[in-house]
Amino acid sequence: MAAALTTEQSSKVMHFNGYRYATLDFTAPGYASSSYQSNFCTFPAGWQVAPDVPEIVEQVIGKYPWGTMLLLLDSGAGYGTSLSDSPGKLMKKTNISRDGDKAKPCEPSSPAQRILITDSWISSVDHSWSIAKHLFTSQCFTDCTLECGSEVMKCHRAVLSLSPVFHRMFESDMREGLENHIKISDAEPHIMKAFIQFMYLGSAPIKSGEELAQLLVLADKYELDDLAILSATRLIDQMDRDTAIDVIKNLRPFVERHSFQPVVQKLREALIASQGALDMIIKNGC
Repeated sequence: MAAALTTEQSSKVMHFNGYRYATLDFTAPGYASSSYQSNFCTFPAGWQVAPDVPEIVEQVIGKYPWGTMLLLLDSGAGYGTSLSDSPGKLMKKTNISRDGDKAKPCEPSSPAQRILITDSWISSVDHSWSIAKHLFTSQCFTDCTLECGSEVMKCHRAVLSLSPVFHRMFESDMREGLENHIKISDAEPHIMKAFIQFMYLGSAPIKSGEELAQLLVLADKYELDDLAILSATRLIDQMDRDTAIDVIKNLRPFVERHSFQPVVQKLREALIASQGALDMIIKNGC
């Protein structure tokens, strides 16, 4: 069984609204030099990864440096600390590596990151996912439709409103708001289906880089930053010398955005590591 907190660890715990928070490697919340957790650390008894809820993101993560650029929550979302360019904003969607009662960030240095833990919440990511899965698969009590090509999808306005664009449509006096029906004319139906599935479940099937590029465009148009960042990151992961130019063209509209800076850095590193991709870019003058 994991041990209770030591005196030193207790001195690096943050108290907010009567609840306790810390990083898994117990870096003080006020530590202002950026570094990251590179090794597996053991959860103290009764502690777990903090849940992804707004008050934690805004008040615990965004207002303090924590000695790193972003903190990971149980959803796999990484939010910017006060050391980042985007405090309290989603900067990355990733995974946490686990080994029994130990954990560490999967990509701890890209950008620098740690894991936020707490002993003051009862939470279950599986519970949230089961609710979303039930709504998506059962189509229970749907209250709007989304039309794309020959496909008409029954949806829930509360879920679609995760997109600020859809939210504005439903609140407006436009036809979409009055009829609770949205018609999409600039996307392939199967890509739109994947987009909607992601909104419900946080995952979607994508077969190729071309489909990823289309999903990136949709995510940007409907202001789903987390999906846009995931799509861009996957494009880089799949990049080779034959697709490097297309990937760069797809990502060029995003290179100046703060939230995409980790993606841009990942692209630079991937190009440097791939001599074949660099040669292809030089040859084609991209």
